[in-house]
Order: sequence, then structure tokens, then C-alpha cells
Amino acid sequence: MEHRSQRPATRFRLLRVLALAPLLTSCAGSASVNGMLVPRGTARLDQAVVYVQPEDPAAGRQFGEWADRASITFAHGTVTPAVCVATVGSWLEIWNADSVYHQPFSRSPALPLESRTVKPGTGFATRLKTQGAVEVFCQLHAGESAELLVLENAAWTRPDSAGAFRFPTLPKGRYVLHVWHPRLGEQTTTLDIEKAGPMTVELRY
Repeated sequence: MEHRSQRPATRFRLLRVLALAPLLTSCAGSASVNGMLVPRGTARLDQAVVYVQPEDPAAGRQFGEWADRASITFAHGTVTPAVCVATVGSWLEIWNADSVYHQPFSRSPALPLESRTVKPGTGFATRLKTQGAVEVFCQLHAGESAELLVLENAAWTRPDSAGAFRFPTLPKGRYVLHVWHPRLGEQTTTLDIEKAGPMTVELRY
């Protein structure tokens, strides 16, 4: 199902955990997680997505408030943001803020989207029904593209250009921590939150 609007506009490899140091406080059962990505190459770290999923699928309901509406915009020969993230069941908005026509499309299994003409100053929205990585291109302009990571029952954050990231407080439990990058692929490790206090983790590709 799509919604129209006239508003302008993998590969898996185990991560090496170098440090995981809980600092205890008097409040039990939850912890904030601060971390750092350390790359071996020169890839842009701010294009990564760091997310956690509880090992118990039933516990995923606690992340319901993380579902959101993702939006990408075609303008001036680029698509922004280059990478975004949303959850299954939310909407992807695609806007044309240019003075020319665009024809966005996707061949990704998570969002097969047929090419369609979007005139300047308009856009449309489509429901995200399947988890996975989505690449959106323009049929009329080579080189214009964006990537969307669709998650299910996950909490996510984005690192800055130096690789630093932070999660707000996560409940006690065992999680799978993922780092996804559109060029470097996806890697995973486990994260145990047993006691209260901030946790610091450093991850190396």
C-alpha cells in the first residue's frame, strides 16, 4: 500500500570485542551502552548503523517506540540522507525537492519498487513490510542512490564520523549487537547486560 502526498520537500563476521567494562551503580537491571567503531580501512563510519536485538524474540516488544517514518529526498544531483534506518511496519517517504523529474525505483527483495515518475515538489510514501537492506536509485539519473536498513524488533543508533556511538538505557538481558555498513557488510557479537551502570564497548572491523 502506498500513500501519496503533495508536500515538497551480507556477510556476517564475528566482531572482536576489545573492551566491555560495566561500571556498577545502585540502580539494578539496565545500562546505557557507549561504544567506538575502529575500522581497518578508510570507510566513512558515520554511514554505519549499530543496532541491538534481544535474543528472546518476545522481548522485542520493548523496542516498539523505535519504529519511525524514514524519509529520503532527491535534490541537486544527490539523495539525502545517503543511509537511513526504519522498522518493519513504518513508512518510507520519497520526496523530489528538485526542479526536474525523478523516477525512484528499487530491486531490493525487502522493497521491490517499480520505477515511477515524481514531479518536482511532490513525493509519496510506501509501507516497509520486510526487513533487510534496500537500495533506492533514480531511473533518470545515474549515480543518484540511497540505502535504507529495515529492522524488526531492534533499537538502533548511528555513529559519528569518528566512530563513536551511544545507546540510551537498555533493559537487563542478552542481546545480539549488530554493526551494518553499506560497503563493509554486517558483523555481530553478543552483549550481556546483567547489572546496572554504563557499559563501554570497542569494536574493530
